[in-house]
Amino acid sequence: VVVENDANAAAWGEYRFGSGQGSASLIVVTVGTGIGGGIIYRDRLIRGAHGMAAEFGHLVRVPEGRLCGCGKRGCWETQVGPRAVLRRVRATVASGVPSVLCDLADGDLERITFESVVQAADQNDAVALRALQEVGVNLGVGVANLVNIFNPELIVLGGALNQASAILLPIVERLICENALKPAC
Repeated sequence: VVVENDANAAAWGEYRFGSGQGSASLIVVTVGTGIGGGIIYRDRLIRGAHGMAAEFGHLVRVPEGRLCGCGKRGCWETQVGPRAVLRRVRATVASGVPSVLCDLADGDLERITFESVVQAADQNDAVALRALQEVGVNLGVGVANLVNIFNPELIVLGGALNQASAILLPIVERLICENALKPAC
């Protein structure tokens, strides 16, 4: 029995049984409550000196940004993920911008869920689409940075944002191509 961080376990699982089979190096980025990560390099899970490797969500992207659960400001996970999407759409709807989300949540902003945002985006709701696109940009730039740091054979994205993959993946792929050092594309 091995007890392991969930994102590290996801990376090992992808490497052994999933998308990463046959890869000598891969990175898994999981986006849910926060951003987790796992790194496989030359058939080994990289844990770091103290078991804290691949905590990608706590890379500071905006030094004066939003307070993160870790106590720092501007961590990547404050800009990406379901919470970031909900924060964006709730603020926009509260400012009076019309959105299908009002109907889906019966007028109660706190009842807007990530699933309802994806549903609204599927209906071409401008508020939902814009929030997901903004998160896609932050995700794409962050992943491009990981490509530049680690130069992996493969990056696997997982977690709650996969519900919006039809919107997010084209943005992420474009930003990786624009920002990662070649020959990434």
